[in-house]
Amino acid sequence: MMSYIKYACSQYFTWLGYIATIIGLVAVVPFDEKYNYIALLIVIAFFALAFIIPFIIAMVRRNFKLITVGKSDISFEFGDLFEEKCFVITTNRHYDVNPTGEWIAPDSLLGIYVNRYFLNDTERLESLISAELGSSVAPHEYGKTIKIQHDDKKVYLLVFTDRKKTKQPKDFYEKSLQGLFETIVNENHGETIAVPLIGDNNNLSDSGFDSSAMTFKCLMAMINSFDTRHQRSGIKLKIVALPKKRAELIKVVHSYSKS
Repeated sequence: MMSYIKYACSQYFTWLGYIATIIGLVAVVPFDEKYNYIALLIVIAFFALAFIIPFIIAMVRRNFKLITVGKSDISFEFGDLFEEKCFVITTNRHYDVNPTGEWIAPDSLLGIYVNRYFLNDTERLESLISAELGSSVAPHEYGKTIKIQHDDKKVYLLVFTDRKKTKQPKDFYEKSLQGLFETIVNENHGETIAVPLIGDNNNLSDSGFDSSAMTFKCLMAMINSFDTRHQRSGIKLKIVALPKKRAELIKVVHSYSKS
């Protein structure tokens, strides 16, 4: 709740500016002296609305169009990644997928994905992955991305980490994200691909991010870095975060949005 209040406070004077004209009109409308209190109440109500409107927006708005430095088309949504037709899942350099807790935690994004679509049938997923990898041998490079299809879904499996966090190089995050973006732009199919907040407490890596807000900022920085180096092309992404992250993310997401 406090996050919503802080967001509403940060937007207060913006909204006050929107309704200032209405307040001004009320102020100049002649009222009988005995009804002056009505004008006063109306003005107070408008001042209150300048807080109430952004407070409600913070609690209910789901979709945002985000600003980038280049041609990329980036949006953000509070929702369920698995409801999308095309989305990204991170894994390790060996493409481990069995959420036994040894390499893949059952409560990680990958673990949830496997249990949702391949419960008691991880062999089928491993077969799909093997078909895409061909003769490629693990450990794979950070950023290597393959695409599999099942249940009317297109899923990009991104190499994001090592089995052992201590083996991860300092630039693994950048290598992984830029590898993903290169794969997407080279396919050039124009389809919007949904991505999670990559690196946000997914039990796969030690990204070093201390909050979801920081994870979002770093993801946007990677997108802008890609746009700077690919000025003639862009990617189409929808960043999807769980609704429970709304309070933490609403302010920072809005700071990157077009409206």
